[in-house]
Amino acid sequence: MNKNVLIEKFLLLTLILFSISIFAADEKKTTTKKEKEISITGGVESITDDDDAVIGVSIWDFKLFSEYLVASNNQEKKLLKYVGKTVKITGTVTENEEGDNILTVNKFEEVKENNKD
Repeated sequence: MNKNVLIEKFLLLTLILFSISIFAADEKKTTTKKEKEISITGGVESITDDDDAVIGVSIWDFKLFSEYLVASNNQEKKLLKYVGKTVKITGTVTENEEGDNILTVNKFEEVKENNKD
């Protein structure tokens, strides 16, 4: 075989392998982590931007001392009425690329505290 033909085949093979590795790496990034169903009791907190405008809701889990960012949906809008209160929530949790817990709320109810004086 001619030396130029070998070099061309080598370069073509290298290009193909490089393209496959980039595609595989990109495919790995887009896969989402498995959702986990949970039930937690925690405090509802509002998330604000630099101008103090409410842009979201988070839940502070009292047992695990963990924060869950509530996914934007109809339940998030309903939870805004419960800022500062304690709720019991059932939903699914995933983790975003930054490592934050994202909670998609299926249902929730306010937890009333017993005031015994």
